[in-house]
Amino acid sequence: MSSLRAQKNHKNIPAKPLIIGIFCGATSGTALLFLIAFLITKSGIIPHNFTQTLMIVLAGIAAFVGGYVSGKVSREKGMFYGMICGFVMFMLFFLGGFIVARNSVTMMTVIRFLTMVLSGSIGGIIGVNKI
Repeated sequence: MSSLRAQKNHKNIPAKPLIIGIFCGATSGTALLFLIAFLITKSGIIPHNFTQTLMIVLAGIAAFVGGYVSGKVSREKGMFYGMICGFVMFMLFFLGGFIVARNSVTMMTVIRFLTMVLSGSIGGIIGVNKI
């Protein structure tokens, strides 16, 4: 009986690590975005064509933080939780950009997707293995 219960619980994906990870990743991404925006407006020396790359790096850092936190909370399956966290955060960024600015899918969108999913996975792995 207990083995059936263990198998049944193994198939469930706990939402707590994902929700906490996504919240922390989005919060850190927002804070970094405000910091970058402040620095850009004060300095004015960052070229316009560099902002797209800067936003991809920022999204990768936010996904890494989200994956790390979800891995820390779950204490298992860090790569999986980090990947899901990165994917959900990408969908939030993409849908927000699509709704507000009617952004279409470009090569930079694909690069952002890969960056966020990979960064979230790496963050989840490190979060699980960090003592």
